[in-house]
Amino acid sequence: MIFHVSIEAENPKRVASVIAEIWEGVAVPLDRLVNGSWMAFWGENPLSAIEVFPQGTNITRSTDDTHWFSERTPGSRPTASHVALGTKLTEARVREIAARENWETKYVTRGDRFGVIEMWVNENLVIEWLTVDMQKRYEKSMKSNVAGAAKAS
Repeated sequence: MIFHVSIEAENPKRVASVIAEIWEGVAVPLDRLVNGSWMAFWGENPLSAIEVFPQGTNITRSTDDTHWFSERTPGSRPTASHVALGTKLTEARVREIAARENWETKYVTRGDRFGVIEMWVNENLVIEWLTVDMQKRYEKSMKSNVAGAAKAS
C-alpha cells in the first residue's frame, strides 16, 4: 500500500484542492513541513494522500529527526515524476474540473492496454486519472504483467 506520494506545483493549495475534489476527499495545509505545502486526502481511505509542495522544494538526507526539506530552488523543470490516481467521477466530470482550472486534459491509451485521462498541471506535472472502467482495464493489464514476469523467472 502506498500511504502518500509527494509532488510539487506552482500553487500547492490549488492542486491539492483539485485532487481532493476529484478524489472526493479533503485538502489541508501542510505548513509544518514546508511553508505553503498542502495535502490531499482520498475520501475512501484517508490514510492515502498526496503531499503537494511548492515548486522547487528539495528533499535532502535527514540530519536529525525533524527537518529534511531544504530551501526551494527557483524555476520550473520537466520531471519524470507523475502519479496515476483512481476516481469514481466520470471522465466528463474530471475534464470539467480541469477545464475550470485551465488545465489541459486528454484521453490517451498506454500501449493499447488501458487508458487514462492526462491532466497537465503547470506544464511540467502530469496527473493520470482512471475512472472506474479505466481502473478495471489497468488492473487487468498489471495482473497480466505480473503473471508474465512470474512465468519468465
